Amino acid sequence: MVAYDDKYGALAAARFWWMLRAVGHRQVQVLDGGMQAALAAGFPANDANVEMPVPSACADEVVVT
Repeated sequence: MVAYDDKYGALAAARFWWMLRAVGHRQVQVLDGGMQAALAAGFPANDANVEMPVPSACADEVVVT
């Protein structure tokens, strides 16, 4: 997961990074300089649609015994 924001000083990307780390995600990065800096540095990007996986079980279907 890569997070960035374009609202200088808003820190939304840093808060999102913290939230994802807090719930267990470990492969999370914040772009220093935003998307424009990443593109200028030659990082790959595309605008392809991403197919979301279907969850195997919903929270209301899980039975705890």
